[in-house]
Formats: sequence, structure tokens, C-alpha cells
Amino acid sequence: MEPNPLILCIDREESCEIMEILFRRAGFNVMSIQSAKDALQLAQQHFFAAVVAEYLLDDISGEEFCFELRKNKPDLPLIFYSAESRNEHKERGLSAGAKAFLVKPNDIEQIEKTVLDYALI
Repeated sequence: MEPNPLILCIDREESCEIMEILFRRAGFNVMSIQSAKDALQLAQQHFFAAVVAEYLLDDISGEEFCFELRKNKPDLPLIFYSAESRNEHKERGLSAGAKAFLVKPNDIEQIEKTVLDYALI
């Protein structure tokens, strides 16, 4: 693994704090933000190994976020780690281009492995 690859986490502040602890222990640097629109701008300014996002974003839908991210960063892996567990949203997220859709908190053990599997490292 490259030294300290950077992960972008998009979620509510308390969820980002948990992700920061988890990913830093795994050797990643983490940048967290609550706004999906701001995250799209950050994706243009930095090289991220992966993006981990809540599907239920406050400012745009997870599906829309994925489409927008794909326009400029088609190879950047996006992993939804969401409180949303309906199959309809999971299918929409994956169809929009997400690499994986994991459900909080059930898949907490799986999120690190999934990021390692898909990250650009």
C-alpha cells in the first residue's frame, strides 16, 4: 500500500469521526465533510484513493452524487456506507456506479475490507 492514501468520507459529523478512527488505524489519511456538493469540489482538488459516503445525503441524493462524481472521476471508487437499507436504494446506488453498498452499523467489520479491496492504492 502507498504511504497514507487519502480517503474522503461524506456523512454526518459523528459518523465521520468513527470512520476517521477506523481508517486511520488501517493506515489511511481521512478527509471528512458533511456536504456532498463540497465533496465534489474536493474530489477535483485532491487525489483520493476512495470515497465513503452516506447514501442519505443532506444536499443531494446519493444516486445524484454518484453520477456527478463519475462525470469527472470515473475511476474513483465510491462506497456507500449507509443507514439506508432498502434494496431499492442499494440498487440505485450500485447502478449509478458505486462499487459497494454497505449498511450501518451491521457492516462495520466489512467497510475496512471493502475500502482496501477497491481503493486506488
